[in-house]
Amino acid sequence: MVNKNRSVYVCAECGAQASKWSGQCGDCGSWNTLQEQLAASPSLKGGLKPAGYPGPASSAEVRVLAEVDAV
Repeated sequence: MVNKNRSVYVCAECGAQASKWSGQCGDCGSWNTLQEQLAASPSLKGGLKPAGYPGPASSAEVRVLAEVDAV
């Protein structure tokens, strides 16, 4: 998977982060203090691995089709 840089806007007054630029900080209310910074997307490299199918649960009972039809 390719890592893409995305923009994060950080308030110079209080340090709050926003995903979109706005004229006013939503946390402290300061005007024109949001500054763009590039944040790398989290990498999945080496993180999640496929678990695979473990098979049927050991406590599963084998049912006869006639028994199921009776229900």
